[in-house]
Amino acid sequence: MTLFFAFLIFILCLYLVRGRTAQNRWLFIFRAFFPSWKFFEDATAQYKLYFKEEQQEWRPVIHLISRKKLSLFFNQEVNLCLALDTMVQRLVMDAVEEKFDFNASVSYELVKSLVEEQVRSGVFQFKISNGIQDVLISPEHTKKLC
Repeated sequence: MTLFFAFLIFILCLYLVRGRTAQNRWLFIFRAFFPSWKFFEDATAQYKLYFKEEQQEWRPVIHLISRKKLSLFFNQEVNLCLALDTMVQRLVMDAVEEKFDFNASVSYELVKSLVEEQVRSGVFQFKISNGIQDVLISPEHTKKLC
């Protein structure tokens, strides 16, 4: 343990003497011991998925889950919500690329079937909003009868 702290002090001294960039290969490898927290800097827009049936109001598809003490160890509802949220973000990325008809994409069909599970009967429509504006509004679809 003492050797580790001595090595840290040595690295700190080299950092202060040489400047901000370390050119030594061993110093470059040593940075693997310190995690990068850079992923907190790149925040993206939070997209919400809404649907409506016939002439009703827009309603959210994915609802917020309240946390419980057990959710620290067993967190299936929140994991499902995160997976669905990732699916919605993927659809937005497909729509932004505009290289192909995103209505025929797998992500569009997945989101459409997710909304279709929430719909009771008849004609439905869904939209994705970022809180400020609507990013995507689907055409009207008819629920498939099983």
